[in-house]
Amino acid sequence: MSSHQIFPFFAEGFVVNIHDCVNYDIDLNLPPAASSYLSFINRSNYEYVPIGLPEYNSGISDDYLQQNVRIGSTFKCRLYGISLNGKNESKNLDIIMQCRRIIHNANSRVKCRVYSVDKYGRLMIDIETSDVISICSYLSRDSRIKRYR
Repeated sequence: MSSHQIFPFFAEGFVVNIHDCVNYDIDLNLPPAASSYLSFINRSNYEYVPIGLPEYNSGISDDYLQQNVRIGSTFKCRLYGISLNGKNESKNLDIIMQCRRIIHNANSRVKCRVYSVDKYGRLMIDIETSDVISICSYLSRDSRIKRYR
């Protein structure tokens, strides 16, 4: 199967971790056509406790946590066509905070346009929130961001 047959495609998911403004860990629901690429995609597992369970609001005990812990799986993702100009973390902290705020305002639920898999096994994506904000388009307005394709 050629990668051009399935890319690009959309997948919905939940942002679990934001490393910086271009690297994310996202729990994505990939379409069945992408299953042949799963062995090439860098993944990691995480643990969580669903907050919708009735017992959650009555206080959390260690026993409760141990009995209700779930395992999720995230895909390593990188924004497609975006890089930071310079590596000074302190100067770019406000850009990272802007990305966190956008994703937080969407309750971490996102829709990703998946373009490809890079040589490091990351999904090359653009992230859209329910407000239809494209993170790539939003970031490309900042002079500290370099856009390439």
